[in-house]
Amino acid sequence: MYYKKDKSGGFRQISSNRAAKEAGIDNVGEFLVDELVDGLENLCKTTEDELLESKEEINEMYPVGFKPYNDVWRYEPVDSRYFLKILLGESATELQQETVDVMCGIDPFDFTDLKYEEIDAMWGKRSGKDSTIAKALTYQCYKLCCLFYPQEFLGMGKGSSIDIVNVASNSKQAKNVFFKYLVAFIKMCKDPKTNRNWFATRNFWWDVGKQTFKYMDLRQKEGSIKQDNIDFGRGITCHSLTSERFTAEGMNIILAVMDEIGAMRPDSVFGSTEKMIGQYDSLSATARSTSTKNMGKLLCISYKYDRNCPMSILVRRNLKDPKKFVRVHSVYDVRTDKNEEDLRKSFASEYAKDPEKAAMMYECKDPKSSGDNLYSNIYIINKAIDVVGKFAVNPFRGKRVVINDIHNGMDSLLENWFRGQDDEFYAAHIDFAKGRVWDRKDAIGLAIGHTCEMRLNFEKFMVEMYKKEYGIDVDELQGQLRMGIVMDLVAQIICKPEDKEVRMADVRQFLLDLSAVRNFSFFKVTIDGWMSVEMIQEFNRKGIEAELLSVDKNPAVHHTQKDFVQMGLFKTYEHPIWRRETRELITGDNGKIDHPELSTDRFSEEGYEHGSKDVTDATAGVCFTLSEEMGEGGDLLLA
Repeated sequence: MYYKKDKSGGFRQISSNRAAKEAGIDNVGEFLVDELVDGLENLCKTTEDELLESKEEINEMYPVGFKPYNDVWRYEPVDSRYFLKILLGESATELQQETVDVMCGIDPFDFTDLKYEEIDAMWGKRSGKDSTIAKALTYQCYKLCCLFYPQEFLGMGKGSSIDIVNVASNSKQAKNVFFKYLVAFIKMCKDPKTNRNWFATRNFWWDVGKQTFKYMDLRQKEGSIKQDNIDFGRGITCHSLTSERFTAEGMNIILAVMDEIGAMRPDSVFGSTEKMIGQYDSLSATARSTSTKNMGKLLCISYKYDRNCPMSILVRRNLKDPKKFVRVHSVYDVRTDKNEEDLRKSFASEYAKDPEKAAMMYECKDPKSSGDNLYSNIYIINKAIDVVGKFAVNPFRGKRVVINDIHNGMDSLLENWFRGQDDEFYAAHIDFAKGRVWDRKDAIGLAIGHTCEMRLNFEKFMVEMYKKEYGIDVDELQGQLRMGIVMDLVAQIICKPEDKEVRMADVRQFLLDLSAVRNFSFFKVTIDGWMSVEMIQEFNRKGIEAELLSVDKNPAVHHTQKDFVQMGLFKTYEHPIWRRETRELITGDNGKIDHPELSTDRFSEEGYEHGSKDVTDATAGVCFTLSEEMGEGGDLLLA
């Protein structure tokens, strides 16, 4: 039986030698061998091309023999509880796990909890903050490595980098605490099926240059783990940064952590001017915009460093925002894996040394006063408020303390009964500013006061303090009549948003009207702030002595007011701004009296978080002027 190749490329049967000869085949055997060789060569060539093409396609996805979970996930991801307990061998307490769940999502097939865009966790010191963050970030990197196309899953452009950043308060925190935890957890991550490191054996990617698969090298510096970042391949990188050298610009940040944000500089966190964007706003905006599926998230975590530290500000600001997950817990709430009694014993020396500070650090409680506060006890500030109206009553209509319409004039603002006494002389102080508090500008502080006889009234702790620090027994002075100071008018003057600033002429005319119409005999008006020279000239031209008094440059001004307040010789009407500003006054390293950069109380009261001292500067200026007029120079006890 013979065969001949037909026009279609196949073979047709030739049944006899004669038929073969008729078909032009002289040597049938040789013909068949040639045809067979050609066929085998073509078959082998076709198979090789197909295999090469198939191998190239497979190599870009996974190694030969690898069986993916489905079209989206290379591996079936485990949930975070299983991951922490089994793969890391590190479980979390319920409150730690709660934060991990919000950050990473409860369902392992989700990347995060889409209900929240930010986590603000104020946890007491020693609550395991760095450990919890490192666990969560390790888990998130694990899930990204389980995906075929992580960029597509997150709603990012093809080829985009995926950046996860931790911004610590300083380089020591970044390198020696957080980064060590993260590196340790990555190296600890074991595949329960093989007991080998998961990232080193399962986290692979195709190296185009070498045309081979590359697995994660866990050798620090030499491999994927560098000094301050970890490269997981396929554009996935975890960075350890500091707020001191913030270099996250240009990154595609999907997760950002501000670690120990309470210790960071407020101006670095929130910005100091409208032209300076703070790290908080920068990271928050970047994390929200990186993913078109809203999977970006910011975590701010810290213990309380101060009543007005950035962490305290965030908690107060975001507490009622449904998109922010805000939690405040003491170390005893978080560390339920530890015996509370043992924890308290380990902190006993801290509580014995400074109970308020210890309660602030470990329990996130507001201190009654900070260590650098000018007033160490807020009780004496409260006593300066004349709640019964014996000495001072708010003269503004409606008991207003904030005036945004000073241009309307004296009569529309003040009660008719408010008039100067014939036998009294008054001092006024104006602390000038633009009045644009809603634009991070200071307000104008205005105060008017006079002297009045009062009885010395020292609290017990004050008696002990004077005896211990100054060697003066003030107990025998209790009840003696002395000249005190009454604040007749105290106001914070601002402008409305549609106005550019408060006009100096309006404030000046307000005082001149009080002098001309309401019988206020001003023996001196002091002014502090920009454009003071013109203002002083105008008052002097009207017959009222005026001069410059720089409260910021002269710490004695506030110390004089403090002396009057501590001796019970200062009275003002209820004024929440004065109370808050006076309580928050701090003494800097150079002795300058200043306000905190941020104020949680001001945010609650006025909606502005930047600290202020405009009103208390004004009352302090009046105190200083009146005390000098008494001829005692503020040294009232030794007079």
